[in-house]
Amino acid sequence: AVLELRAQGASWRRIEELLGVSGETARRWCLGRGGAPAASARGEDPQGVALVPVRVVATTVAETSPTLTLISPSGWQLVGLDVETALRVLGQLS
Repeated sequence: AVLELRAQGASWRRIEELLGVSGETARRWCLGRGGAPAASARGEDPQGVALVPVRVVATTVAETSPTLTLISPSGWQLVGLDVETALRVLGQLS
């Protein structure tokens, strides 16, 4: 969508208004590593490096003990564990 809007002459500011993300974020979506144009911006197949659609589903939270979500800098996640279980898992990883 960003590349199509740019091709139609839309400014980064206009893209920001239309998509609800900062113009800088939209601009960076069009860049690859090191600031070179991304594969999709060059008309090439990005080979799986792309944003993917997601579906957000509303759920109800049952009355349970508190849980936590931990996301590491490298991307692995612990989701929905109680503190005691999370500490056990982290202890086994170290």
